[in-house]
Amino acid sequence: MKFEKSQELWRRAKKVMPNGTNSTARFCTSYGEYKTLPIPYPKYIRNGLGSHIFDVDGNEYIDYSCAYGPVILGHAHPKVNQAVEKQLGEGYIFGVNHETEVSLCEKISHHIPCADKVQITNSGSDVISAAVRIARIHTGKQKIIKFSGQYNGWHDWASFEITPEGEKEVYPGVPKSLLNDVIVLPWNNLEIVCEVLDREGKDIAAIVTEPYQFNGGAIPPEKGYLEGLRKYSEEYNV
Repeated sequence: MKFEKSQELWRRAKKVMPNGTNSTARFCTSYGEYKTLPIPYPKYIRNGLGSHIFDVDGNEYIDYSCAYGPVILGHAHPKVNQAVEKQLGEGYIFGVNHETEVSLCEKISHHIPCADKVQITNSGSDVISAAVRIARIHTGKQKIIKFSGQYNGWHDWASFEITPEGEKEVYPGVPKSLLNDVIVLPWNNLEIVCEVLDREGKDIAAIVTEPYQFNGGAIPPEKGYLEGLRKYSEEYNV
């Protein structure tokens, strides 16, 4: 495999972007090595088709990450392309309401029984901010449970991790005053969630989780794990 063009683009990128990339998730692969071992990873993609992606040097890959989750139909799906092309001809941002929003929300509500109403936003960070705020209003409680290794947006409360020693780590620039409002737990361990809810459930407003852990690779939940989270959240009004 060759990476000459990718390397040249990487050199250019580092001159105009912090760490040479617009995504912290992409930094470890863009950097080119992990624990001194080179990463033969596509740094710059030219195009994608179906389940495959092609980089600027002509190398071909199977896209197992699905762009961290959303490309469930594959790249350049003909029906998706047709719909996008049709809308491009009619305009694509208006700042006022559009009939397509209503149709999409109706479809989501039909296929997801618990989605009584649907709110579409510009980013995942916006969605989770709204969900956490609503949870705090609804429950009258303050604390949030999140899981180590998952990406929940750029908000300060989401910027905590667990160190190898099991301590809570605060990202640079995040106020330490938030430490008491965020509980970080290992994922896929229902027992520890139950223990924390038993101890602090009266103060916990929400449990925030990816259904599959995608930020650190496609890691599925253990059998019964998501069902358990739902059961305990209902028990403790979370």
